[in-house]
Amino acid sequence: MTKQKTKNYFKAGKNDIYWVGSNFQEYFGKMDFVKVAETTLQVRKLECNMLDKEILEQWKPEESSLSEFHYALENWEKVGLLKDGYANIFYIRDEDNTLWAVGADWDADRGGWDVSADGVDGPYGWGAGRQVVSRNGLFDTKTLGEFVSR
Repeated sequence: MTKQKTKNYFKAGKNDIYWVGSNFQEYFGKMDFVKVAETTLQVRKLECNMLDKEILEQWKPEESSLSEFHYALENWEKVGLLKDGYANIFYIRDEDNTLWAVGADWDADRGGWDVSADGVDGPYGWGAGRQVVSRNGLFDTKTLGEFVSR
């Protein structure tokens, strides 16, 4: 499998990417990823405002990889990503093993994904209507009925 450079793929003006935030560029830009042919991801919409800490503690989404993030953006319809301006939230580790909330939201006016990365310990949360993505369909099994697997 061929490795791809994150900084070359996740770049404004390429691959349906309109904007890439400075944190994503700084903490993920030097990393490589491998394009995957298929992966199983599960999505769940926030019904109320939640902090990353609350999402991680209560829902226990399984962390995604850059490969899965790439797959999701290229196969957004199959995965069930939102393309209505609301963020799709992935939890991804950088090369220093720091966990980040990586957001991807579709900017319909500009025709591309806005990609950002925010620390998971921040005081700002995600509003209702945003969507959390978990790899391999593993959220907290007590509430599995509330998720959509794709």
